[in-house]
Amino acid sequence: MPEERMQSGRGVKPVIGSPRLPQMTDDPPEETLVGGKRKLMKAKPTADKGKKDRMAPVARGTARQPKDHPEMEPKRRRSARGKEGYVRLRLRVTESGRLRVVGAKAVEGPLVDPKVQGGMAYEVTLAGQRLAAGGIPDVGERRSFPDPNATLPEMQGHHVTPVPAYEVNVRVPKAEVTEEQLPDL
Repeated sequence: MPEERMQSGRGVKPVIGSPRLPQMTDDPPEETLVGGKRKLMKAKPTADKGKKDRMAPVARGTARQPKDHPEMEPKRRRSARGKEGYVRLRLRVTESGRLRVVGAKAVEGPLVDPKVQGGMAYEVTLAGQRLAAGGIPDVGERRSFPDPNATLPEMQGHHVTPVPAYEVNVRVPKAEVTEEQLPDL
């Protein structure tokens, strides 16, 4: 017998029988034993007396939500320049000293003025006006930690190795610069 596809919608006759399911009868279902015993639910069960991990009862007469809701107003979008935040520029410094922007990302939130400390500092200017400055600690070097179990003298202490090229992060306040001005920084 070919299998028929089930149909849905108005006017479709209900499925009376399916060859894949057992025939339904008017007989009561078979009893299921729990732990080998017949268990029945009490006609009038007792109230739950559990105290642990229970939700507090809902107070009678709680305030209901009003049926009248205020009119919703469309959310106004602020311009990117109006939001508080900064642009994080990822710069690569090559062996010859050339700078190249390898990434830029707008970051929401306040720009905390970084302390100018370390072996190098950066200054971001636009048309002669300083927009940002910050320190770059340990620039151009790779540091490694000492082996705590080292027995040889050359394996003890920090090792500092100069690197030919390195990357640094520079942060510029978003309100101070537009996307079109980024190449002029």
